[in-house]
Amino acid sequence: MGRTIFVALLPLLLFTSGAPAQRRAKAPDLEVVTVKAQRAPGQVHLDCKIRVTGQKPITGLVLSFDFLTDENRVVTTQTAEAEEPYLEPGEESEMRVALNDPVRAVGIRVNAFDKNKRELSIGRNGPFPID
Repeated sequence: MGRTIFVALLPLLLFTSGAPAQRRAKAPDLEVVTVKAQRAPGQVHLDCKIRVTGQKPITGLVLSFDFLTDENRVVTTQTAEAEEPYLEPGEESEMRVALNDPVRAVGIRVNAFDKNKRELSIGRNGPFPID
């Protein structure tokens, strides 16, 4: 009788002990909703909208823009601070900035940091074309 119970439970034991625990992928802290970059004499005008997708609020958001060549190499990086000092989960923020025009750049990739210079994970960060 003991052997019958063991044989009946053996597949269940093998199934539960051999399967690795599955983890959910952590949602990014931010997501880029839209980016529009246009050249003007000596400048690149950026209209950028981001959304807080993480579970925690963000204080002192700083966006970092990598200007890329057609081979996705970084020419230069420039930063801009968000106007809102504090963003709640689900909240959106729009930024309109004028940055120096790196002539060889054809695209932009967006990165983000908080006021303590902690890098934030960001979804859909580009590259985005410069028109």
